[in-house]
Amino acid sequence: MSNQRAVWMDLRCLSQQRGLWLDAQPHCDVQRITQLAEVSSSIAAQRPHFLAIEYDYPDRARLAAVPLVRRGFPALPVLMFTEYHTEALAVWAFRCRVWVYRVMPVTAATLARLIEVVMSAVADPA
Repeated sequence: MSNQRAVWMDLRCLSQQRGLWLDAQPHCDVQRITQLAEVSSSIAAQRPHFLAIEYDYPDRARLAAVPLVRRGFPALPVLMFTEYHTEALAVWAFRCRVWVYRVMPVTAATLARLIEVVMSAVADPA
């Protein structure tokens, strides 16, 4: 397994769909979480290189994860993936200092390139 580490917040409403985090597994050691309450302990245990947040249709409660993570871990790169897209959502995400904002579907090849770019920009947190 790769020495690259990620915490992946799977905040999708329709969890029967295939999660994008599965495509990230060949490229990094992924710890999948589904609750915001798990993020601090997961980051402490995993010491990830980045955190990804995956939404299908984000609502206000689930979107609250982004600013909470940014305040708690300001140096940690955050990647945001969403099916639902508006210009306002994209602007909001970038104002919250999300490093990567992508509208799904995202191909496995695109995800691999995104991980590679993020990894080249960050130092090892270990």
